[in-house]
Amino acid sequence: MEVKSVVMVLADISGYTSFMKYHRTSLIHAELIITDLIESVLDSADHPLTINKLEGDAVFFFAETGENSREVAQSVLDQMEQFFTVFHNRENEIVSCNLCKCEACLQADQLRLKVIAHSGEALFKDVRGFMELAGEDVILIHRLLKNSVDADEYLLLTEAFADLLEDKPEWTSQPIVEHYDSLGDVHVTAYYPSGHAGRELTPYKATLFAKLKQFVRFETYLFGRHLGLLAPRRPANIPVANPLGDLRAHERS
Repeated sequence: MEVKSVVMVLADISGYTSFMKYHRTSLIHAELIITDLIESVLDSADHPLTINKLEGDAVFFFAETGENSREVAQSVLDQMEQFFTVFHNRENEIVSCNLCKCEACLQADQLRLKVIAHSGEALFKDVRGFMELAGEDVILIHRLLKNSVDADEYLLLTEAFADLLEDKPEWTSQPIVEHYDSLGDVHVTAYYPSGHAGRELTPYKATLFAKLKQFVRFETYLFGRHLGLLAPRRPANIPVANPLGDLRAHERS
């Protein structure tokens, strides 16, 4: 076990729970849509960010800071801003190619992204070959998933993370103080990407071939799941964790 200085990031899909509450056909399509959107974020992540685990509708990243904490934090911020762009570009592509009338496909454009970043220390421990992060700062970033921000899409930076930045996002911002039992007051700033140039979508004109290709992919997955021939699809090589289990474990630590 080793304690290291890190930057931690949680990327979480807003509206996931309600999106997954449909009849079986919609549920299986919803499962595929969510995976596609998560993969768009994963594919855009690069050094120094490391993917630690998949927690339901959220992805937990970390980056070791070492002696280059400011450079690492700035790089991580640039990547987090890009998350919103790639997420909505992929969402726009899915919606533009849609030929299905199930509830999930019709409401795919309602999904949004929340990204939270914090800087602190984490205890690295090997659990059956998997690198687990623990400690108060790990607890804190997970607690911040439950906050008072009145929006379904935002970038939330703790004061500890923001203090490392030379350049902050040029987005509409709002300072907030959150309070959590055993952790006390936590000073954060919420940034709202709507209307920012970095959120502009790449123009996408869906061809008939692209629409048919997506339709065949979705229906093949649907019938494969119905017949038990396919397991639930999820991003490859990503450890899975139960977010509720994680939080309970953190609360006990």
